Amino acid sequence: MATEGMKGMREAVTCAVCSEVYQAGAREPLVLPCGHTFCRTCLAAVKITGSFLCPTCRQSHNNVQVERLSVNYSLLSLSSACTGFEYETCGEHGDDLRYWCCGCELPLCSLCLYSGHPQGHNVQLAKSYVQEKKLALEAQIKLLNSKINDQREEVRGRFAELVRGVSELCQSSSTLHDTQLDVGHLLDQVRKASSIESIMLSEGRVKEFHTKMQELATADGDFADFGAAEDCPLPDESLGEDSNRNSMALDELQDVAGATALQDDQQDAGEVRCARLGSRDGRLLLHCLARPTDTRLSLQLPSEVFLELSVGSRCLGQVHIRLWSHLRRAQQFLALCLGTLGPSYLGAQASKVINKSSDRETLIFEYHIEANKSASGRPLFTDLEWGGSYVKPVKEGLLMTFEPGRGAATSMTTSFGICTRDQPGGSCSCPFGEVMTGLDVVKAAVTHDPVTDVKISQCGLVLPDLTPSRDHPEAEVA
Repeated sequence: MATEGMKGMREAVTCAVCSEVYQAGAREPLVLPCGHTFCRTCLAAVKITGSFLCPTCRQSHNNVQVERLSVNYSLLSLSSACTGFEYETCGEHGDDLRYWCCGCELPLCSLCLYSGHPQGHNVQLAKSYVQEKKLALEAQIKLLNSKINDQREEVRGRFAELVRGVSELCQSSSTLHDTQLDVGHLLDQVRKASSIESIMLSEGRVKEFHTKMQELATADGDFADFGAAEDCPLPDESLGEDSNRNSMALDELQDVAGATALQDDQQDAGEVRCARLGSRDGRLLLHCLARPTDTRLSLQLPSEVFLELSVGSRCLGQVHIRLWSHLRRAQQFLALCLGTLGPSYLGAQASKVINKSSDRETLIFEYHIEANKSASGRPLFTDLEWGGSYVKPVKEGLLMTFEPGRGAATSMTTSFGICTRDQPGGSCSCPFGEVMTGLDVVKAAVTHDPVTDVKISQCGLVLPDLTPSRDHPEAEVA
């Protein structure tokens, strides 16, 4: 009975929203005008949504300022008592388990000590034992934190080395690119050679390039062995045009010089936007390009973002979304995921579910969070797309604009929805992305009641994978 009473008291001093025990400071209990009590943190979070409703009775308190609400000092004092030491109850005698036997490693009540328990064992007060254990565990946790910090410093050091390594690779890539252009020019000279003097000069240049490539291979260690120039001499009959094409040296030149043309053909076949990586004075540079125009090191420009959905402290999972980055709506969405313009989706709460359990079921987020922590739906960009050629069929996983009213003017907001079900024959005025992974997370959020408990706990950009792709060679690290 004592344990049940303690449990009931603990529930009485626990915030019904976050399930945390009231404490002085951020978690102190505040009383709403309707009489219900919640912690300061939860009420502040409800306030920024723009619709300040009591989580229990749903009474509106839009004109109430959280900073001016009264503290429930009675609950605060009770919560202090609940955070003290709690005794469990003996299942046999019904008394508090106030002792701990170090030999048996069992909790004991006062009756257990004199009814069947072996004499001579080291018995301590349970409260003292717990205090000793707490001190020992705190010491171990501090040791763990120390090791974690040491490894974190090691990771930072390795990351710095990685950046330096990438910088060196960028320099090597630029050197190889420039050398490749020179080799291409040499190939043209060999094809145009019409005298012994000119072909001998070309032969000397070929040897110079072999030497240069060996030096690069020695410096970087990971390049393939190009072999010595003596391993592929130009034969005497190479003076003729047909023989030139059959010589090993000329074959190598053709292979290297042709790589650029092949890459250009591959680029024309796709629409992947890429950027070239460079290095200057030890600093990495990202050159913005529509697509790679040469053989320097490049990477695909990212167009994938993630939203982490949570309910309270429980993470539902991450949703990865590929944005159609040619649309201004997608660019606005990216800016809100990164917070580059101040406002962001971080901390935004789900507003509603439309068409629940039917066609075109959609999870709606109507507001983003401004820099001053207030909720807002104002657009960051002008001339956002809507209707006309932007209309697309409704399908599962579509990222779409939520239309709070009718007409183009009402669609100019930062609100969005993620569709979880197809709607045969249905259309959307302007979708601007689609879910790649994590649609099950969205569906789990849709089923949570109330859905307004769902919030975006993290969001950001998914960096591109630098692993070469067979399907899209133009997006490889060149």
